[in-house]
Amino acid sequence: MLTQLSIRDVVLISALDLSLAPGLTVMTGETGAGKSIILDALALVLGARSEARLVRAGAQQASVTASFDLARKSLVRAKLDEQGITVEDELIIRRVVGADGKSKAFINDQPVGVGLLRDISPMLVDVHGQFDNHGLLDPATHLELLDRFAAHEKLLSGTAAAYTDWRDKSSALENLRDAAAKAQAEEAFLRAAVQELEDLSPEVGEEEKLANRRTFLQQQEKLFEVLRYADEGIGVMETSLLDVRRQVEKLLDKTGAILSPLSATLDALYDAVANAQGAAQNIANQINNDDQSLEQSEARLFALRALARKHHCTADELPDRRREFARMLMLIEDQGDFITRLEKEVVLSREKYTAAAEKLSVSRSVAGDKLSRAIQKELAPLKLEKATFVVAVDVLNETQWSANGMDAVRFMVAMNPGQPLAPLHKTASGGEMARLLLAIKVVLAKIENIPVLVFDEVDTGIGGAVAEAVGERLQKLAKDAQVIVITHAPQVAARGANHWRVMKSQKAKQTVTQVDILNDNERQEEIARMLSGAEVTGEARAVAARMLAG
Repeated sequence: MLTQLSIRDVVLISALDLSLAPGLTVMTGETGAGKSIILDALALVLGARSEARLVRAGAQQASVTASFDLARKSLVRAKLDEQGITVEDELIIRRVVGADGKSKAFINDQPVGVGLLRDISPMLVDVHGQFDNHGLLDPATHLELLDRFAAHEKLLSGTAAAYTDWRDKSSALENLRDAAAKAQAEEAFLRAAVQELEDLSPEVGEEEKLANRRTFLQQQEKLFEVLRYADEGIGVMETSLLDVRRQVEKLLDKTGAILSPLSATLDALYDAVANAQGAAQNIANQINNDDQSLEQSEARLFALRALARKHHCTADELPDRRREFARMLMLIEDQGDFITRLEKEVVLSREKYTAAAEKLSVSRSVAGDKLSRAIQKELAPLKLEKATFVVAVDVLNETQWSANGMDAVRFMVAMNPGQPLAPLHKTASGGEMARLLLAIKVVLAKIENIPVLVFDEVDTGIGGAVAEAVGERLQKLAKDAQVIVITHAPQVAARGANHWRVMKSQKAKQTVTQVDILNDNERQEEIARMLSGAEVTGEARAVAARMLAG
């Protein structure tokens, strides 16, 4: 609920602090006293367009602050959480307008854009007479209101689930058809690519091996040169060692053990030289027997790299490309079965959706008739007995079906017999519209979540029993929401749980608007004034007392 409204330097209001209570609050006062200024201030803090004319003459800026006590599960909390604004106990909105008409907005002292105020204001306050494009007058809200009135939660969830399944399968079918068409268009390429890859049969790691092999073969001539040089040198060493060994062996028996170490070393050297010569010969034989030439290695390496460039991958990824292309070819071969099976699933899922949506549509039609009758009953007491109210439920074409079903819901009104029905927001005068909306809100009071309702001109052009009916319905509405009404009807004013009197006075050569919160005696006097005019009579006071008592 709205707990506090503070206004500073707005038109004729210098400083005004209003504490608001639950229930029905009535606002009375002479025409021109400034009641509309209070609504202008409230509209401003809720995101209405800022204008320089709102700033009181001589002031530098105007400001309006509204404080709200929010329910724990309020939609406003969720919306503000999305914006990174946490509301603990109290929501405080402040709007400041400079003399140049430029404004700033704050939520709990955190600067915000005016757009955010406009987003959350319909969840906080519904003002009729000022915001005629919000709430019930917005056709986009009618479908949700009817569904809430009819308690369609289960039907809606079933319809939404069926719609999601249908759309998912339809999307999958469309994607499969696109993939199949693309694959068919590329079939020749795929077959050639698979054949080329199978012919080459690339292996992971093969490029590195070929590159190393190529480097080795490029050094082959130098390697042969080294081997020839080694063979010649080893031969000279072998001849020298043999000559030395023969000389040592001649004296070995005659000199005893003294030459034994030398003889053993010479033997070891000879063996080592023989091993070196064998190793050189093995290497030479290996090179001579290698059946892969440098040209062959380079051809294989260059072929791998060229194919990798062609398919925009590395040489090690070529085996994966071959498997991928093979799978795509399989898709072409099997796509007929896949598509046929999925087409059947799409048909079945569409049938499930239409069945759920048609069931919801039937229930909406029944609920629409029930809501129409309930609202129609409220019109006659409000002096709208000639009006006809209808909740129209129309089936949309398939391109407009959604998770909410296949219906469009509109509140339609004809103000006089013989007139065609027209959308609610395109018919009725200001006073008639206020009473129309009052009738609708009385019926929908249990399902609407807007905590604060403000009515302006709800009693325009009525009096007597009609005004009494308006007051009774406002009082009834105030059981489920905080209601504020500007009224010139004493029958409405007498129904209020709280009563404000708006007055205009002269202070220091300036005209200012002030608001008094009336006690019981002051209320009786104000209602008597509303009954009799400028001169309050005893009879008017007696009638006022009876109205308040009643």
